Amino acid sequence: MMFYQYVHNLRGLAILLVISAHVISVVPFDHSLVADMVRSVLKNCTVIFVLIGGWLFSYLASKYSYKSYLVSKLKKVVVPYVVISIPALTVYLLGLKDTHPWVDLATLKETYGYFGQVIFYLSTGAHLGPLWFMPMIFIFYLLFPVFKSLSQSRLLIYMLLFSLFPAVFLGRPDANDDTLQSFIYFLPVWLIGMFLFQHRDTYQWKGKCFFSLVTLFFLALLAIYSLFDWDSRVDLILKIVAGYLLFSGFSNFLNKPNRFLGVMADLSFYLFFIHGYFIAVFRGIFSRYDFLPQGVVAFIIVFFVVIFLSVLSFYFFRFILKEKTGPLLGAYR
Repeated sequence: MMFYQYVHNLRGLAILLVISAHVISVVPFDHSLVADMVRSVLKNCTVIFVLIGGWLFSYLASKYSYKSYLVSKLKKVVVPYVVISIPALTVYLLGLKDTHPWVDLATLKETYGYFGQVIFYLSTGAHLGPLWFMPMIFIFYLLFPVFKSLSQSRLLIYMLLFSLFPAVFLGRPDANDDTLQSFIYFLPVWLIGMFLFQHRDTYQWKGKCFFSLVTLFFLALLAIYSLFDWDSRVDLILKIVAGYLLFSGFSNFLNKPNRFLGVMADLSFYLFFIHGYFIAVFRGIFSRYDFLPQGVVAFIIVFFVVIFLSVLSFYFFRFILKEKTGPLLGAYR
């Protein structure tokens, strides 16, 4: 099966964008127009990550039966998700943290025992910020037969268009606290990724107009973000277009091995799992100390520190766990 280097590189960029969106959510910024636009540009970059997920699904679907696909995801995603969740689960179960953005911890503890709380956290991803994504992506995994059939059907384009209506109507849950709504929101993104794989010629075009088109889109993006309040329903369309342009740009100009993006892509799921811990540490630091750098300077520093510590942690665990690093932590490199 042909290896598409540009998609691998794009996956590396996508995980960096996701991490940057989480970093900017904890770094103190003033409410200037520039700061608000930067936040808007980075916010919701999970759309690009899911778009790539749909593309890769169509690319790999023919290799699997339903059983082998679920077994693969159990080994490569579910088990690492549970293992990496252990520290965060411990913090909540032992009462070391007594506040949560959207969970009533007191009621949760009164209603459920330890096992019930573990099930709740793992089924919602509420125990660590970025992990809301995992219960949602599990729904996509469970619907493998449906998506595999669509990938080979002319109905894909119709289902794609149909799925856009509820996604745009409902929007993304504000606190990522509704797994089903998140699934509905990201469903058309996944389907568009599948469509792009089936119709790669739609973005693998060459021409001088590419940079002009990207420039016009970027200016339109900044204009929308500066004139209107950020809205996940509008941003869904904007980020889909951004993802499409990235596919086009990478297929034309980054279709060869890139050492840095390659490492990021290889470790993408591990980085997605682990970076939330370092983000949580910085959230605590910034909430406690007000003399630290803020704004763009702080964002750049924290972003690179989080990336560095996340990658360093992988090599630390690989030194200890050896060949078990992949099965336990979802890091295959």
